Amino acid sequence: MTEHGAFDKAQQPGDNWIADQYEKYGLGITPSLMEIEPVATELLSNRSTAISGAELVLNRRVDGNPDKEPVVLPLISTQGFTGEQRFGLLLMQRQIEENLRRENQD
Repeated sequence: MTEHGAFDKAQQPGDNWIADQYEKYGLGITPSLMEIEPVATELLSNRSTAISGAELVLNRRVDGNPDKEPVVLPLISTQGFTGEQRFGLLLMQRQIEENLRRENQD
């Protein structure tokens, strides 16, 4: 790994929807978070594209229903956060989701 560690690591799309999103935004088949960051940050800076940005960061489809996304939707819709701040918050959410999945598999 380089000095960026896991941020440089290529990641597999979480599903076909995410694979299509990678293609739509010109990210290739297995982009790293470093490659995703500028695209996602731009998308997260705009309310009309913020869900797409969140999907790229979380590597999963984001449901627009607040009952199904009680954490993610407020992160991307609350005014006052920049795209960069939303990206960082979503990275933390992604790690939480990955940890919960691992715990549930054990």
